[in-house]
Amino acid sequence: MDMYDWVDFEGGRARFSGGIRGWDELGHETFCAELNGKSWYGEVVKNWEGDDFSSEILSFGYKQSSDVGMPASARVAFSAFDMEKIKTMVTRLIHIVSQCDNPPFVLSRGKTSKFSGKVVFRDGWINTHAN
Repeated sequence: MDMYDWVDFEGGRARFSGGIRGWDELGHETFCAELNGKSWYGEVVKNWEGDDFSSEILSFGYKQSSDVGMPASARVAFSAFDMEKIKTMVTRLIHIVSQCDNPPFVLSRGKTSKFSGKVVFRDGWINTHAN
């Protein structure tokens, strides 16, 4: 499996989409999740915990990867049901891809460091609407 291959899940699919220069002109590591036939982009970062690291989802819901870094108001809102599906897909994607021989930069291991298995979703990572 290549680090950027789509991974199919019940209700959708997801993949890492690489490092990009975002709307804010900063570098961002991105992923993509497809739900109901539409693709949405988000940002993931590596958080160091001593020698090992966890993954933190900073944001999600951008219509294209180059929009990553825009304010939250630029992101699409999802139902609570879809939010849970996305959260599950992204968590599983990270665990699957972390086992690849050549994982994306945000999951790359060092000589003495490795992914701890922990995936954290930052407050406000996704916009939701009332349903």
